[in-house]
Amino acid sequence: MNWVHASTAALNAASKAHRRWSIPTDAWIDVFGAAAKQGVFLAFRPLGNLGAAVITEPGAGTGIIVNSKHPLSRQRYSVAHELGHLFFKHPSVVDMADIFETGAAAKTDEEKLAESFASWFLMPPGLIDEYAARRGIERIATPEQVYDLSLFLGTSYESTANHLRYSKRASQQRAQAWLKVHPRDIKRERLNGKFELDNPWSDVHLLTEVDDGAPRLVRSGDRIIVSLHEIPSSGYRWRLEPNAAFGVLFDDYDAANGTEGGDVIVTGALRKRKFVISTKEVDERIDVPLVFEQLRVWQPHEPARRFGSRVTIESMRRLGFPPRYLEAAA
Repeated sequence: MNWVHASTAALNAASKAHRRWSIPTDAWIDVFGAAAKQGVFLAFRPLGNLGAAVITEPGAGTGIIVNSKHPLSRQRYSVAHELGHLFFKHPSVVDMADIFETGAAAKTDEEKLAESFASWFLMPPGLIDEYAARRGIERIATPEQVYDLSLFLGTSYESTANHLRYSKRASQQRAQAWLKVHPRDIKRERLNGKFELDNPWSDVHLLTEVDDGAPRLVRSGDRIIVSLHEIPSSGYRWRLEPNAAFGVLFDDYDAANGTEGGDVIVTGALRKRKFVISTKEVDERIDVPLVFEQLRVWQPHEPARRFGSRVTIESMRRLGFPPRYLEAAA
């Protein structure tokens, strides 16, 4: 079986899985929840150079063991890959970590199908179209857009770039150019050399007005940059609604005429207000609203505008069977 045939079969299988398992595809795919719905136990353990393993032995139940040392995007891809093995009814298998690097390492028909299934399951066509429509673009063109799309989907930068190529949304030459750019450089540029990440695997999400209402998957330790327009002289200013899950590291105006800050207010001038938000450590996945209100300080109960996103914060401490998965699979 070649990759074209595997990809076609996997696209059909992933679409069937979404429908059969009642998986919403209008936002990032909850692959951990999909496993729980199927009665699949998830375990997260340090696995050295192993990526994941699926166990389907008679009498042992069905379980997926995931490398807890991997970043969230890799863990999600690992689970989707193993769900592919289960969907295609492949026997128990242990996958090495490098099998998720580019897909080139997947030699057997079973691995080609599982690899392709993971891509289509986590990156369905409609969800990519949703990202492009929100931003008013016809085609993903820059490394920054690939990185943003990967965060929108909850996938890695590399797997997203490769999927855009294999799904014929980008040429091989363009995808290769993207892969020469390291995500750490994009993250550093967004943070302007400030607010260094505690974990190099943490991500830096950028939200603007077009992301209003869109859900976002983040991990403890990620940074969220929120950039919103306001007219300072009007008195209406953006303010983050207090929430213990978030901390404000930076709150000021974007650079204007080579300077940064809000000391000089030009009457009627439109400025970009920039917030750098930290996400707190959590022991278990939580859903929290990230809400901003634009209001005047002397009219705190009369906001003129609101901006919000439903943020899911995934825990860094995933070292066993989370109780909610066990309950769902019972």
